Amino acid sequence: MKKFVCLILCAVLTAGAAVTANAKTVKPHKGVEIYNSAKNIGNNTLLVSAYNIPSDYTNGVLFTGGDTQKNYSMKFADCIGGDKTLFMPSTEKYARYFASGSGNLHAYYTFDDKGGRYVKAKINLHELAPNYFNKDGSHTMEYSNIGSHDYKFKYEKADDGGYYDSALYFQSGGAVTGVVPDKDGCVEIYLSTKINEPTDYCTTFSYRKPYVVGGGGGTVGSNIYILRFGNIDLQGTVDVNDVTLLQQYISGSVELDSLQYYYTDTNFDGRRDVRDVTTLQRAIAKR
Repeated sequence: MKKFVCLILCAVLTAGAAVTANAKTVKPHKGVEIYNSAKNIGNNTLLVSAYNIPSDYTNGVLFTGGDTQKNYSMKFADCIGGDKTLFMPSTEKYARYFASGSGNLHAYYTFDDKGGRYVKAKINLHELAPNYFNKDGSHTMEYSNIGSHDYKFKYEKADDGGYYDSALYFQSGGAVTGVVPDKDGCVEIYLSTKINEPTDYCTTFSYRKPYVVGGGGGTVGSNIYILRFGNIDLQGTVDVNDVTLLQQYISGSVELDSLQYYYTDTNFDGRRDVRDVTTLQRAIAKR
């Protein structure tokens, strides 16, 4: 009888190990932390949020309809108390700007397929884009007539009586987050969990002083290549290599970091198994 009970217990333990084998602790991904909470939005919806934005912040995001030239805008300061949404008709294709009028991407966006699950992530700007962001999250601009300045993506008074102004926001699918880096050079943004949806950022810079012309510039849409759901190998695209890596992880032949591990749960059931492989393969086949 004791032997029989022992066999049953061993069988239970073995089954439990099979279920949790790929749920082992993984090392953190340096520069990205995914939070547990998620938010769902519908198609034809723009989710606008703010991180570390001061109350006197004047910039925001602006989308202009290509056919009607109708503007759809939201100031980031208006999102300090909570996220906001805008209805984006599917009959339009939109050009993207800052609310100040700068930053046209010269491309058109649609929102009829951007609905779904969005998660909040904390990212270190320098770790993800070291060639653009300084360690404190600022960006250095060099001007021939006024010298260099480390823009901190907010309003700053200059010693000569002028002022520097700059802004930064991220877009991932149907979510735009206006941000000011914190003391560690980090920001929190919404990320789409639609497989292969890119995440990019836009910046604008200016310097103003009476009788002085200088400053200006920015980027109209630079991609953070690893912030793309399903991009398990972190190489910037979702393809058969990611499928292979997922299969290897499930079989126990490779280890992944926390961001890669997050990308492997493609159907959001909390497990990593053949169903995630199938979901990833189907998403790749639709492209």
